[in-house]
Amino acid sequence: FATLPQLALCFWMGMLESSSTPGTAALMQSLAFVATNKVITAQYFVWWWAMLPLAMPFLRWWRWKFWRALLSWVGAEIHW
Repeated sequence: FATLPQLALCFWMGMLESSSTPGTAALMQSLAFVATNKVITAQYFVWWWAMLPLAMPFLRWWRWKFWRALLSWVGAEIHW
């Protein structure tokens, strides 16, 4: 039962972004997968690092919110 919302969210995020930015679609799908997964490991964060360069040209990375989130993410990775 828990996999149905996960599949629906991954499908929806992929379809939402795939028409304009495939790199962002892959990143959003992996974020949705991890956010709805029962188990979280450090490996999932490595997946995001691998997909971030593909999505970076399409993200509004100049905003303070993005940099604050990125620094928090790096801090969490170091702490992990």
